[in-house]
Amino acid sequence: MRTPVQVHTRTHSMVSVLGQVVAEHFAITPELNANGSPAVFGLTLVHRPTGHTIAVDGFPCHEELQELAAQLAALPIDWAAATTYSWPPARRQLVHQALTAWDRNRHSHAHVGSTK
Repeated sequence: MRTPVQVHTRTHSMVSVLGQVVAEHFAITPELNANGSPAVFGLTLVHRPTGHTIAVDGFPCHEELQELAAQLAALPIDWAAATTYSWPPARRQLVHQALTAWDRNRHSHAHVGSTK
């Protein structure tokens, strides 16, 4: 089910786009163009309480972003109150480790069955 999600744009304004809530504090939305409108291609993971997107490399599919949301939601972080501006280094490290593990796992699956 699609629901309105507030997302920060590159110019730091907020726009409302339709997205799918995949964890209590995370939603998958279309990527936004520079003008703040939904892009034709690309998805992003948004932290719903702040509207900030979770930066990842490449072009993850819906299922990959769903897995990332589940991994982030499982961390011992109060995502309802979380803002990156107030995070101590230990919390940033937890998130960084989760993102790195998710990205490594995602890329290792992409090479399964490939021929070189």
